Amino acid sequence: MKALRYLPLLLLAACGDNTAPPGASSSSSGGASSSSGSTPADGGADVVPTGSIVLAVADATVIQGGAVDLTLQLTRGSAITGAVKVTFGTLPAGLGLPVGNFEFKPGETTLKVQLSAGIDGKQGDAKLSATAVTLDGLASAKKDFTVLVRGAPGTVDKTFGTDGIATLSSLGAGYVAKVEVDSKDRVVVAGTRDQGGTPGVFVVRLQGDGAIEPTFGVKTAPAGQQIVGALTTAPDDTVYVAAGPLGPNNNLSLFESGAAADLIQKFATIGEAPTELRADATKVHVASGFYFASGVNVRVRWRALDVDRAAGSSAGVSPAFVLARGPSTLLPDGSAVVGFSTAASATPMDLSVKRYLAGAETNAFSEPATMAEALALTPQGTGKVLVLGALTNGAADRRIIQLNATTLVRNTTFGGTGIAQIAAGGGADVMAVDATERIVTLGIASGAREVRRFTPAGLPDTTFGSAGLRTLPGFAEGGVALTVQKNGRVVVGGQFLDGTGTAVPGVMRLWD
Repeated sequence: MKALRYLPLLLLAACGDNTAPPGASSSSSGGASSSSGSTPADGGADVVPTGSIVLAVADATVIQGGAVDLTLQLTRGSAITGAVKVTFGTLPAGLGLPVGNFEFKPGETTLKVQLSAGIDGKQGDAKLSATAVTLDGLASAKKDFTVLVRGAPGTVDKTFGTDGIATLSSLGAGYVAKVEVDSKDRVVVAGTRDQGGTPGVFVVRLQGDGAIEPTFGVKTAPAGQQIVGALTTAPDDTVYVAAGPLGPNNNLSLFESGAAADLIQKFATIGEAPTELRADATKVHVASGFYFASGVNVRVRWRALDVDRAAGSSAGVSPAFVLARGPSTLLPDGSAVVGFSTAASATPMDLSVKRYLAGAETNAFSEPATMAEALALTPQGTGKVLVLGALTNGAADRRIIQLNATTLVRNTTFGGTGIAQIAAGGGADVMAVDATERIVTLGIASGAREVRRFTPAGLPDTTFGSAGLRTLPGFAEGGVALTVQKNGRVVVGGQFLDGTGTAVPGVMRLWD
C-alpha cells in the first residue's frame, strides 16, 4: 500500500461577554435555582417566596489563555434585603477565579466574576457550580452551569478524536480524499484504504467526538473502485460519492449509501476528470469531464449531468465542451461555472471562466493578467463565485478572485485590490466557504499543511492565527481534503501515522 501514501497563540485578551463564537456554545444551558422552589403565578411567571432567593448563572465560553466574565443573577424574596455571599465549587484543572470574596451587595441583582483559563487545561465542557447564601445563613441557592473551554480560532480542537485528530486506524492503511458535512453537521469522510493488497474506496460518518458512527458503519465500494472524485450529501443525509479505478482515463461512477455495508452504484460513466456533486431532494447534479486524445495532447470534455435519485437514470445531460483542465462548481440556480483552458500545457495558461445554464454558455470571464490557471471554484453566499488559482501554470503564486455568479464580472475591491493574494510559496490547493461567507483554503507548502482564512471581503482573518494562517502538525503524505462545519469549525482530512507507524486515514478539526 505504499502507493496510498502518495495519492492524491492562543488568544490572551479577555473575552468581555458570554457570547460563544459560532458553534462554540456549551452543551447545556443556564437557568435558575431556588432555595425553596417557586410558586407559579398568573401567566406562568415565577414568584420567589418571601424568605427565599433564586440564583441564575449563564453558561459561558472561555478561550484558553484568556478570561470571561461569568454573569450571576440573584432574585430575592421581599424579606431578603442584605448582602448575599457567593462561593464556587471546586474548579476543574486549568480554570481559575480571582482571590477574594464574592457577594451581591444590598439591592444588587447582577454580579460578574472573571473566570480565567490556562493555556494547557483540558478543552471541552467544564461543569461548575455556584452557591449563594444570605449572611444569616437562612436562605441559600445553588446553581450548576457549564463553561466551554476552547482553543483560539484555528488551533486544534482537542474535543475531537485524540488531541484533535480522529485517526481512523481501524480502516487500515490509507488516506482521506474528501470530507463533507451533512444536514446535522456531522462529518462525512470518503477515501481509499488497503483492501487485501489493493486500494478500495470507503465512506464513514463521524460522531461529534470524531469516532466512526456505528449506525452508519463503514461503507465500501465494489471491487475495482480505487479513487474518490467527489463527495456530497443529500438533504435526507444520504451520501453520494464519485469513485472509479486507479489510473488515467478510467471512468468514475456514482455510488449511494444505503442500509447495507456496500455502496450502491446508481449511475455509471459520470466522468473521469475531477467531479463536482450536489444533491437535492430528487436529483444528484454532476459536473465532470472525460479525457480524450487530441493529437499529442490530452483533452477533457466537460459536461453537466443530472441523475434521478430514485430511478438512478439520467435526468438530463448538457452538451459537452472541450477544455484542457479546470474545476467547476454547481450553483443553486441550476447553472454551472467552469474554469478551463484550451491550451493543455501552455505557460501561462489561457484561463477562461464560463457560466452554463441548460447547456448553453451565458457569460464568460478571461483576464490572463489576473488569473491564468484555476484550481478550485466555489459559490460564496448568494450571487458570488470564488476562483482559487495562480497567475501562471503550476506556479506557487496562489490567489483568489471573486466573480459575480451571473455576469462573471470581477469584483475589483475584493481583497482590497481585486485579488486576495496568498504569500509567495504558500500552499493553497482546495477552498471552502463557511456559513458566514468566510473563505478557507488548504494546501501544502514545504511539506506542511497550511490553512488560511479570509474575511468575506477577501482580507486575511487576523483572528485566525498569524495573519490568517495556521500551519498544521501531524500529517503524513497522502490526501488534502477540506470542509467547514455549520458551526464554523474547519475540518481537514488526510493521512496520519498511527501508533504503529502506519499511514492511516485521519481527520483533524480546528476551532472556528
